[in-house]
Amino acid sequence: MKLLQHARSLVGSFYGQAITNVEPDAITLRSATSLALKVASTTLSFIISLLLARTLSANGYGVYVYAIAWTNLLIGPSTLGFDRLLVRQVSVYGTEAAWSPMRGLMREARRFTLVTSVGLSAAAALLVWVLVSPTDRQMRATIWLALLSVPIMALITVQQSIAQGLKQVILAQLPITLIRPATFIIIILTLRAVTGAALLPSQAMGLNLIVTLLTLAIGGKLLSMILPKEVKASIAHQGEGWVRHAWPLFWLGSFYLLNSQMDTLMLGTMRAPNEVAVYNIANRMAELMTFTLIAVSVTIAPTIAELWARGEVERLQRVLKRSVRIIAAVSLPLAIGLLVFGSFVLRLFGPEFVVGYRALVILTGGQMVNALAGSVGLILVMTNHERDVIIAHLLSLFVIVLLGSVLIPLWGIEGIAAARFSSLIFWNIFLVSRVRSRLRINPTVFGR
Repeated sequence: MKLLQHARSLVGSFYGQAITNVEPDAITLRSATSLALKVASTTLSFIISLLLARTLSANGYGVYVYAIAWTNLLIGPSTLGFDRLLVRQVSVYGTEAAWSPMRGLMREARRFTLVTSVGLSAAAALLVWVLVSPTDRQMRATIWLALLSVPIMALITVQQSIAQGLKQVILAQLPITLIRPATFIIIILTLRAVTGAALLPSQAMGLNLIVTLLTLAIGGKLLSMILPKEVKASIAHQGEGWVRHAWPLFWLGSFYLLNSQMDTLMLGTMRAPNEVAVYNIANRMAELMTFTLIAVSVTIAPTIAELWARGEVERLQRVLKRSVRIIAAVSLPLAIGLLVFGSFVLRLFGPEFVVGYRALVILTGGQMVNALAGSVGLILVMTNHERDVIIAHLLSLFVIVLLGSVLIPLWGIEGIAAARFSSLIFWNIFLVSRVRSRLRINPTVFGR
């Protein structure tokens, strides 16, 4: 009984600190709004996954997911690191009222992104033509349609980064997190109501392409509304060294996406599409725990860059302490909910998805560690220590490839889940140590 009372006291103290230490300032308000938007986005993404799993069947949904994984793999390299550079540099240019360099950076980012994304998509399409069997027409068609969306998504990412650097966090996220999934859901439901027929993976990907193009147009309009008039009136300045500064961030984005998609790619290469579908749903459910981490990180990214540039380390520690405690306070109940109700939720997608529960438990444990560690990767990137994050990605990628190669043949989806869990543990331990040694800051929930 005393042990139970002590546990209750400890949890109550933790939640008390998580709430009372958060001052009602602009950062907290933006974080709360961003969190609400992320909750809505996550809910819509869950509905999309549910609709597609029901409409395409497990095998068809596995083909769709596999094609999306290859697409996501190309978006990061397509921006050449300008997406992260824009968040950091637009924020600095705005503080210095350097409108001409800001416009020049925006122009160069769009130009490099468009050229690179088109080239990568064309090369990937040729690779698909060579490697995928001509008899597997649905796989070929679905991947090719997915590749057409790469340049569009890369430009959307650039738009989002510019708006985020301008501290318009909500408008930055609105097109991709709310407008795009909501439109996709409306289209799918309308087609099901009108035709009543099941979709093929290629047809679903075609609809995804149309919605993505619409999202780009809406995002461009919103960005034009929030862009300072001084930027519009200025002459674009050709800055020196933008590509050089973006290059480390290019590798960072590339390795991040490779790391995040490697589990799906390995499983899709070594096992059947239906197993990819089951793992994807389990992984998506476990990633529900990251929406608070992402929402808060997006909000505080420009603030981290500014405070570090000004040398206000103590204030930076306070900001990070508040943010990580908010993240942990939301993530813990989510983890408990996934463990208790995970099997029931998986059954909503179909009886064949229930076998993913054990993988869900493993992945939830890894994401809980991720939440308690805080925004370690973002902190290092925003303070010009992105090379540490690149090294972490490489080592983490090595862990998941090595363990996945051994465990997938033995345990299937539980094997790749265990590999992802180990990768997350390694990632967070390494980067927490880097933040503490480089910045003299404790980014975790246990920081003072």
